Amino acid sequence: MTRFGWPAIARARYRACAASLLAICLVPAASVAQEPLSRYADLLAAYKKGDVEGAVSGVKRLTSSVEGTKTLTDWVADRRRSKDVASLELALMLHTEGAITGFGEGAALGLSGWLNQLAAVRRVFVALRALAPRSPFMRTWHLLWESVVQGAGLNPISMTADYLPIALEDFPNDAEVLLAAGCRYEWLWWIGSGNPRRLPSGSSSSDKHLRTAADLLRRSRKADSTALEPRLRLGRVLFLLDDLDGAESELRELASPAVEPGLRYLALLFLGEGLEHRRDTAAALTAYRTAVGLVDVDQSARVAAAQLAHREGLRTEAAEEIGRALSIPASGSDPWWVYLRGQWWRFEERLTAAQAMVRR
Repeated sequence: MTRFGWPAIARARYRACAASLLAICLVPAASVAQEPLSRYADLLAAYKKGDVEGAVSGVKRLTSSVEGTKTLTDWVADRRRSKDVASLELALMLHTEGAITGFGEGAALGLSGWLNQLAAVRRVFVALRALAPRSPFMRTWHLLWESVVQGAGLNPISMTADYLPIALEDFPNDAEVLLAAGCRYEWLWWIGSGNPRRLPSGSSSSDKHLRTAADLLRRSRKADSTALEPRLRLGRVLFLLDDLDGAESELRELASPAVEPGLRYLALLFLGEGLEHRRDTAAALTAYRTAVGLVDVDQSARVAAAQLAHREGLRTEAAEEIGRALSIPASGSDPWWVYLRGQWWRFEERLTAAQAMVRR
């Protein structure tokens, strides 16, 4: 399993795209209008060769004009009639990379530019799905798109470009698609107004999202019994639903030394919290202490251990642990914060896989 960590290239990619987009925004309208319609084929060829920045910049200029939008519409219709799946896959990836910029931090794309790219993605997607809805490429693309949406925090604009229901319809028994959907509903509970862990006025009214997440994660685990992340997330969701026995059953094995450190770290955090609720203080403290040192940034484990030690009257130990937690270098991320952003941690891997599929 890939290490449970933060996508290394994501911030750099967004900054680079933001800078190039700012330059695009300064291009006079007249030069945009004069863009030759044949340029679209050149842009696809450039993207296929690996010139992502140049192709993305060019396609943003193209789709910013009425003429360019018509060119794309006509091109897509022609590719659909000729059943040119490969060209549509290439175009979908090009426009996807253009749209990803709008999800980024500080992107200079602007609302209208982002909406243009989301519309282009939709236009190509509809044509491609009509020809090859369940292809390996479409599966990879769905997983890539959902990674980006979850990384963006499910903001209102990104949710207008929601393809997850279609992914579940076309891949109803796919373990990774089900996992992505489970992550989505777990996050919807987390940000919901009924979440009592974030809002004192919260109630159990938002548990419907947790129950949906649990169902999807169980289905994911059943579809691939060897995958560990569905079990980790199912254990967490079951704990939130007050099913302590079910949660512990999922998490115990994941807390073993044989498991990848980042995932084991999270399993120990969640297991410790469950043990606290069982009032098994000694076992909970052991879980937190075991988690300490497994990853470079282990602040959550140290804070949890310190809080529990303080409650048990171990004031000196608690103070020392908090001091260590506060002295951790700022570089890197605690896996807990990565966990909260669902499948975003798979972004790099899925982007690379999808690019390879259209460049072969």
